[in-house]
This record gives sequence, C-alpha cells and structure tokens, in this order.
Amino acid sequence: MDLADATILVPGGNGFVGSHVTEKLEGRGVDVISVSKRDGLDFRKRDDVDMMFREHDPDGVINCAAYVGGIEWGY
Repeated sequence: MDLADATILVPGGNGFVGSHVTEKLEGRGVDVISVSKRDGLDFRKRDDVDMMFREHDPDGVINCAAYVGGIEWGY
C-alpha cells in the first residue's frame, strides 16, 4: 500500500502515543483522520463506529485508543 495515497484512521490520535503516530503519518503525506471519545465517538457503541466508517471510508486503521487514568485510577 502506498501510504502517500492512503487515508488512515487513527482512533486515539489526540492522545500521547496517537499524536506522535499522527504527526509521523502526516509528515509522510498521509491523509489522517484522528478520532477520539473527546470528539463524541464512543467505540463501545457499534452504531457510532459503523457511522464513522461509512462517513470516512479509511484505507487502514492504526488504533492508538486506550482506556487510561492517573495515579489513583481504578480506586
């Protein structure tokens, strides 16, 4: 796959890891679609995910989304 002609979906593209992945892809001329829960997309809801794929029709996905928290996470 020639990435320069690709559209890549990056769930979690606004996070720590995802922002670096997005930056590298864009530096190679890749069309990047960065989505996150912050944007209103909940990956736990199939209807949300189906709608997102119909809307953007990406050539590939690099999943950088994670459920994370701080030092007291889980308490």
